[in-house]
Amino acid sequence: MAVATNNGLVNLEDHEFKLLYSRREDRDDHLIARIVAIKDGVIDAKIEPLMDGEDQVQAFKALRKDVEIKLDRLLQQIPDRNFTAAGPSTTSTTDATNAANTTTSTSENQPRRPRRSGTGAVEAPPAYESTDVDMTARKS
Repeated sequence: MAVATNNGLVNLEDHEFKLLYSRREDRDDHLIARIVAIKDGVIDAKIEPLMDGEDQVQAFKALRKDVEIKLDRLLQQIPDRNFTAAGPSTTSTTDATNAANTTTSTSENQPRRPRRSGTGAVEAPPAYESTDVDMTARKS
């Protein structure tokens, strides 16, 4: 397993993963949760949300929310199964016209929805994603 980071591709097969909580430097009364990948005692990669919490539960929820939003954005960039690569068409004009004019109601043609453990399907993007918050900006 590998992950793309700002510093390139990191192979995580021989890493140890930990969930760490720490106090914010600027707000001593708030915690931040991080997932870190450690190899030979050195942190190679980490996931850290912009938001924090007053306790471990809130800090973990902020981390989970951040990971879900980033994962949803990543999954939105993956083309669906009906997407075809650019190139010469192998379908005749008649076939394309007939395909465009026919509709079926099979589940095969229905859009796929992401599933979460538990019951029922979940709408994407997550309901708590805010459009007024820029999750790509990082505090220094």
